[in-house]
Amino acid sequence: MRVVIDSNRMRKPELLAYLMLGPNHKAVISDYSAIESYKSQDPKSVLEHFRIVSSFPSQIIVLKATAAVASLDPSTAPMPERMIDLEQTAGFPKFSEAMTMAYRGNRSVIRQIEERRGWAQDQLLSMTDDGDFREVLAIIRQVFSADQWKRFRRKETFTPEMQAQLHVAIMMTAEALANGHPTGMVLPEPPHLHHHFTFRLAMCHVIHLIDLAGAGATNRKPKQVLNDRVDVFHAAYATYFNGLMTTDEKAALTHHHARSALQSLGVTLAENYADQTQRQVLDLINDRRAKAGKPLL
Repeated sequence: MRVVIDSNRMRKPELLAYLMLGPNHKAVISDYSAIESYKSQDPKSVLEHFRIVSSFPSQIIVLKATAAVASLDPSTAPMPERMIDLEQTAGFPKFSEAMTMAYRGNRSVIRQIEERRGWAQDQLLSMTDDGDFREVLAIIRQVFSADQWKRFRRKETFTPEMQAQLHVAIMMTAEALANGHPTGMVLPEPPHLHHHFTFRLAMCHVIHLIDLAGAGATNRKPKQVLNDRVDVFHAAYATYFNGLMTTDEKAALTHHHARSALQSLGVTLAENYADQTQRQVLDLINDRRAKAGKPLL
């Protein structure tokens, strides 16, 4: 089992318990999760962020940079294995050793963390640009009528007409994202289209924004844009693996709806972590809490 880990779960007992289930339980880390880990001004916070995964280095999978993943052609080979950065994944044990050295006070490694933080801050700043948010929102407003927007806010079931319009909005968003990619990518035809990362990202974008529209959100602050972006990317990544481990309800909901939408298109997905394994993880956490005399979750 391979589960995408949201950055908000990196320090939580759920991740620890999941990895303790055995060597076949892998944690998948994206570049977005890594970038977020370095945003703290305190190197000790960065070390704490990686402390759990560094204790299970052989169970960590590191993905390629998002730009590289977005350019992969799903018609040539299955996507999940090709999304993995083999070099960084193989080198994670050494990274874990470096984290341990820093935790013990090694100044050389701590300086490298501080330098990495500057790079992460630049990346995070660029991620607060709400251009794509506004572009996708404009597409959704173009496709759906004012009356249908009211349906979003009332959280009513989609009509067949709205389901067809949803597909139109996803395709328009996917084309916009493809046109904005530095490689000038051309999206494949179905069924390969449904395995393309840009298509799944577009799907998650649209689903996420419709959910926000249902809550009455039309404008987002920079911090909210950053959270939205991370939610959407993690939701999309998780469709290629065994789901998403997150504390963010919106991210979990976006992923859930994306899985349902892909399955309705005939896409076969891997078993979802939330369906079975999460219960095992919670049982293990409660067992440890009971032994420590703590209240159960």
